[in-house]
Amino acid sequence: MQHVRVWQRSLRGGKPTHTTGSNLLTLDLDGDGDQDILTARDACPELVSLTNQGTAAVASMTSASLNTNFPSAAAPVRVINFPAGYYLDVTFDGRPDLIAAPALFDNHDQVSTSQSVRLYENGSPTAVPSFTLRQPDFLQGEMIDVSEAAAPAFGDLSGDGLPDMVVAGTDRRAAGYAAYLHYYRNIGTATEPNFQRVSDDYLALGAKNTRVSSPCWLI
Repeated sequence: MQHVRVWQRSLRGGKPTHTTGSNLLTLDLDGDGDQDILTARDACPELVSLTNQGTAAVASMTSASLNTNFPSAAAPVRVINFPAGYYLDVTFDGRPDLIAAPALFDNHDQVSTSQSVRLYENGSPTAVPSFTLRQPDFLQGEMIDVSEAAAPAFGDLSGDGLPDMVVAGTDRRAAGYAAYLHYYRNIGTATEPNFQRVSDDYLALGAKNTRVSSPCWLI
């Protein structure tokens, strides 16, 4: 179900009809020199666009300019909960791209934040941006991603004299929202470790439905 609230009148003299808990990003989506809006609200996955039908001095945004499938119907922005948009150049080509990520600070909804940062690359050389989904796990795909509350500990679990790694994290899976231990064996050396994942539910901790924040240091 989509939950979208829009302004019924122009922003001058009007008032919003949405509840609290919203994100706003202003940028010029159509190259006409005024600011349009990308907005989202709590408990919703969509980042929707509202085109400014007024001017740079007097903005006017109505439901007629609402696009719930921004930037395209083929690859609309969908984030697990409460998307926030960021307009910045992360591909270093001189054109600002769009990053969408959940704006969660306490995760009371208990959702998985694994693979949740979307990169939409701006491929347009003009003032009208054109966004294409390039990566669903921006930055996360290049690191150990255990959703949230990651806490590592090291010790020789395999008995080969090398320090292995266990990373605790809290995630939502089929069994529910719980803490899990991720076991990475060191297949390198003591001075140049190389960690290879062995298990994403070490000791079957997930079935215990705990909320462990960090493992004990291993000896």
